[in-house]
Amino acid sequence: MGENSGIGSPPTGGVILIPLHHRPDLTSSCAELLNQTWRRSLGARIHSLERSSDDFPVCLVLIGAREGPVLGHARLCRVIGLQDSLFVESVVVSTDLRGRGFGRRLMEATERYARGRGFQKLFLTTHDKQDFYHHLGYRLTEPVQNMGTLGSLLPSGMFQKMKPSKTNPTSNHQGGPPISQCPSPPECSPRTPEPLPRDVPISLPPLCPPLSPSCSTLVPPPPPPCPPPPFCSTAVPSSSSLSFLTSAVLSSTPLPPCPTTTLNPNPAPSCPPLPPSSSSCQAKTGSTLETPYRDFRGDPIFWMMKSI
Repeated sequence: MGENSGIGSPPTGGVILIPLHHRPDLTSSCAELLNQTWRRSLGARIHSLERSSDDFPVCLVLIGAREGPVLGHARLCRVIGLQDSLFVESVVVSTDLRGRGFGRRLMEATERYARGRGFQKLFLTTHDKQDFYHHLGYRLTEPVQNMGTLGSLLPSGMFQKMKPSKTNPTSNHQGGPPISQCPSPPECSPRTPEPLPRDVPISLPPLCPPLSPSCSTLVPPPPPPCPPPPFCSTAVPSSSSLSFLTSAVLSSTPLPPCPTTTLNPNPAPSCPPLPPSSSSCQAKTGSTLETPYRDFRGDPIFWMMKSI
């Protein structure tokens, strides 16, 4: 993929986009621009910017004059498994120039650079600028994996063989059984008795006859019958006396009144009403776009893609 010779031609407004490793003298100015939005050690920031190369990742800077300063920055990385795609990150414009169209110029120049290198798609993520990118032609998509700084350490042939894959959590690299499986215990089988030698005579004791006294003594005797209940000498009252006592008890003890229930015409709700069906990320960002994805902090993140 060859670099477009038209990269660096000044578009409308007198600004140009150039790779940072072609102008290493602008590294400090670019680091200060990035630290306006994402605070980081200046030394670590410069060290990261010095990794820019034509083999990716590449840092692109927007300048209005040859001597600087840097007005905008965008970083392009390879996408794993997609040879025709790049991932855009660290897109930033100077705070003094925001709201004046420099963000659009930066993205359009970045797309021209990627298209001049032979790529056809750009991916990016954003937390709150989804409407801006949607207006530029980006659409919601599924997450992808970008190479980052690893792209400059691998040859292009090895990168083309890399495909996104899912790792089996139960696989065992030592060739043993899966981690989730345990070896089953050995089955119990009845032990076969060893055969007796043929030359040994077998002698069995004589069987007892059915009515032999010696055999009958081995059988336990049947249990004795249960004793009869003790005789109660108390006289059982007659039915007339029982009815008299029952009527006397009922007449002397009044029955309790039946409980009364009152119905509340306005019963309190058992649970609070459900929230509206609109997405929480839509209410948080004020955007009409919705995303099911969250970052590591739980905030909504928008994955977007554009064919260039």
